[in-house]
Amino acid sequence: MIKNKLFKKFALLSAFIISFCSLGLGVSHAKHNKINADVVFTIINKNYTNFAINTQIQKREKLSSLLKSITGKIQKAETKKLISELVIKADKHIEELKEQNKKDNKKIDELTTMRNEMLDLINKERAKVGLWKLSLNEKLNKSAQLHAEYMDRTGDYNHTTKDWVAFDDRITAAGYTGLAIGENIAWNQETVKSVMNSWMNSPMHKANILNNDFSEIGIGHSKESREYRVQNFWGN
Repeated sequence: MIKNKLFKKFALLSAFIISFCSLGLGVSHAKHNKINADVVFTIINKNYTNFAINTQIQKREKLSSLLKSITGKIQKAETKKLISELVIKADKHIEELKEQNKKDNKKIDELTTMRNEMLDLINKERAKVGLWKLSLNEKLNKSAQLHAEYMDRTGDYNHTTKDWVAFDDRITAAGYTGLAIGENIAWNQETVKSVMNSWMNSPMHKANILNNDFSEIGIGHSKESREYRVQNFWGN
């Protein structure tokens, strides 16, 4: 009889893993008649990957802590080895997730800084001609960001994707409909000032920036291959 709560948790975890492995591995599992750490870790990952990265880290830390707490109480050598291998894999993955989280947070911070810098330059240009300020909108930010990433990923520098999704379709899909919708795109411009200078020297791009029908804007930026920037405008 299992008295310790940790053993109860591990028993439930083990039962789930064994059942899952038996169903998923079929003939291969029956042939080898054992579960290794790679198989178990793969199953655990499948059940964690739908969570946000911070939640993934927390859940893996709890699992690692649980496994560490019961390792010394396990007598069967094969089981103890499996748990020890799982702890190593879990701890390694936790560090990888934390590192990825740092990179993601840095990217978010850089994107936020870039958006604020660009918005400031846009509103300064609009103020020169007596127009009201535009405000950033998260839905439009997402629309612009997704298109910047699409162009960066595919190299397809266009307002319309290869699947014939136009900028107005993307803005509408983001939850915005209206008579006033516009988009500016640019590539290979390394700084906000340089891309704004290019847009302000292009009549069509300048017309979007100084359009008195627009009230909100979304800004996207991706630079995995080259610099791609997107502005999505909306007004009612």
